Amino acid sequence: MSAFNNRPEFPEAPVSPCVSICALDGDDICVGCFRTGREISYWGLLPVEERREVLVRCQQRMAGEPAPCMVTKEQS
Repeated sequence: MSAFNNRPEFPEAPVSPCVSICALDGDDICVGCFRTGREISYWGLLPVEERREVLVRCQQRMAGEPAPCMVTKEQS
């Protein structure tokens, strides 16, 4: 478990799925972690619940299922 997850203000924050194979395919999906470029860019700004949803969508993409980008608006 990372130090980030041990901090009390982030009790269950998902760890980034990055596997250091950072390359976007023609559909803007990373070939390493299966996040979209936008999901990668906004990962650190997403609330815990939205990070979990991104991970669900990554699993769907890995299985070859369609899963639109989780980040649909500008994050503040």
